[in-house]
Amino acid sequence: IAGSLHCTTGWVWFIATQASRKRRIQWHLFRSHEMDSSSIPFVPSRVQEQQPNIAAAPFIPAGSIKANATPFVPGKSSPDIHLPSDDDFTLGLTGAPMTLGTAPQNPYHLEHTNVASKKVGGGQQSSLLHREPIYPQSPSGMSGQMPVSARFASEQLQAEMKHKSFLEQAQMDPTSAGATDLPRVLNHYHSLVPLEDINRGDVSLVLGLRSDAMKGVSSIDGAAHVLRRIDHNHLVPNSELIAAAKETVDRWAPFRGHPHVAALCGTFMSADMRDTPALYFAHTYHSGASTLEATHCGDSAGCVPASEAELWNYASQLCCTLRAVHDAGLAVGGAIALSPTKIIRCPCAASAFSTAGTGMASRIRLSAIGVADVLRPDLVGLVTSNGRGVGLAQKDDLRAVGNLLALLACGQTQSRMADPIASARRRCSHPLWHLISGLASGAISDTATFTQLVAPVVLASLEAERAANDRLESELAKELENGRLLRLLIKLGFVNERPDGDMDTEWAETGDRYILKLFRDYVFHQHNNQGSPVMDWGHVFESLNKLDVGVSERVLLLSRDEMSMLVASYADIKRCVDGAYTELLRSSKTNN
Repeated sequence: IAGSLHCTTGWVWFIATQASRKRRIQWHLFRSHEMDSSSIPFVPSRVQEQQPNIAAAPFIPAGSIKANATPFVPGKSSPDIHLPSDDDFTLGLTGAPMTLGTAPQNPYHLEHTNVASKKVGGGQQSSLLHREPIYPQSPSGMSGQMPVSARFASEQLQAEMKHKSFLEQAQMDPTSAGATDLPRVLNHYHSLVPLEDINRGDVSLVLGLRSDAMKGVSSIDGAAHVLRRIDHNHLVPNSELIAAAKETVDRWAPFRGHPHVAALCGTFMSADMRDTPALYFAHTYHSGASTLEATHCGDSAGCVPASEAELWNYASQLCCTLRAVHDAGLAVGGAIALSPTKIIRCPCAASAFSTAGTGMASRIRLSAIGVADVLRPDLVGLVTSNGRGVGLAQKDDLRAVGNLLALLACGQTQSRMADPIASARRRCSHPLWHLISGLASGAISDTATFTQLVAPVVLASLEAERAANDRLESELAKELENGRLLRLLIKLGFVNERPDGDMDTEWAETGDRYILKLFRDYVFHQHNNQGSPVMDWGHVFESLNKLDVGVSERVLLLSRDEMSMLVASYADIKRCVDGAYTELLRSSKTNN
């Protein structure tokens, strides 16, 4: 079979046979119309009226899309086939280059709107508004061309997300030196990895006791959490402490979705580690994060004091956090929660698209929220002593922010500096030092005043965040269709050439399943005249999208031995997919 299919008007029978397999002969009946070598592929009149701009042509590789193109037959392709480059693929569209005012009707959009009645902007009407997507043109000016990268997220974003996923799923080598110090299972957490040296003997200057941090994966929801263990020698768990810890989880539950808080997911008591009962706090794990102390106040080579832009960015984010917490009638715990060791700086995927520099691209979170509520309830105003309540605890939060910004500006810890506020004056601009000194001295006593002082930088940060979100949304749009096509491929994978035992041994080779087998070869297993595989991503995307929607366009399917030939529409093939998959589901539920 070469070139166009020539036949006369009438009923034509095609015998679908396959010599290598034992199966029954199937007769496929269809109505054919007269065609010659220059005629376009047959499209029913009803379809032509509904889709006037859609050329229902069979697949033609890139470079040979034209009205009189011949149908593609595996192994016998026309000599004018031009393989697409590695960077481009065709969408299978025909016609002149697309513009905003002449966009064709989208065959995959089932709803079309009369654009003459739509409003644009401030009430202006436009006849150029289309609900259908407008396909971009390639740099060469050819219509229906776009780079392959337009279908997938950028490589930089994928690398960042893969790195985060790697850190979340990382496990400790069982043969490593510290592997025996951690149990295999801790409560309902497994795959434990220490986040700090758990064998050190020093006491935290902030908490006043020793604590250990490790990563664990919950067997309940599969999410990674930071488990903070309070040393049993400094705090012995009892019923009152456990009850207070549970109340703390409920108290901070509204802040689980806050962008600057590592959510407190739970607390529990366990003796799985070191055979001694201890209290644990479970916070959300943010992969790749580092403490502000390790970023700005450490002794490592890459540790540098925070820049002016970074300090303003930190101040605006801390203001956002304290405003939400204080408006809820709570306090974070002063120096316990706002220490450089208890605030983490998280890598943000949007930083790859930020145009405001690193100062506006970083995200900080309070990583020890709720710990002070259990260990020092007086610092958060839960226990009133000497007239101390939530109001004073909130003022302590603001003072702690001033001291924190001063330490980050100097690049030193509290233990190394006698007066960080005075040292910060020589390193900061006058407006920034005015903010730091006002917070540390208590002159700024509420978040309303704090908000007014950071308002200018908040606007700049908001602009950068929105620009980055727009880029992330565009990256997400590239991957939006891939999940839909994956579900379709999974259905085809369940059906194609399935070797079932209880069912008919030739189930996958007969009936509708045989059509799906031929369609699989049509999509993925085509060859050119030289016998080389045709790796046309555009053909795959186009065919799967049309199959998922079930358009009325017809395709010519040919068996590998060229003894079976079928003509079927995408709508018919879609019904075959749904029917075969439903049959498998029914059989699976019956046997189970």
